[in-house]
Amino acid sequence: MPATGGETGKCNAKLTTQFILWNEQTQLGEVFDFSTCFKLPPDRSPDISWIQL
Repeated sequence: MPATGGETGKCNAKLTTQFILWNEQTQLGEVFDFSTCFKLPPDRSPDISWIQL
């Protein structure tokens, strides 16, 4: 997939930060970034993932 632009990257960084801060407070799961390898349908790649413990 092609690289995203600056606005998308900034939005994704803010979203990731919000998920991490929320998860640190609640300790309900684990947060993963876009580079984590998940087995998904072709051409699918999440910007951020959260898995409940």
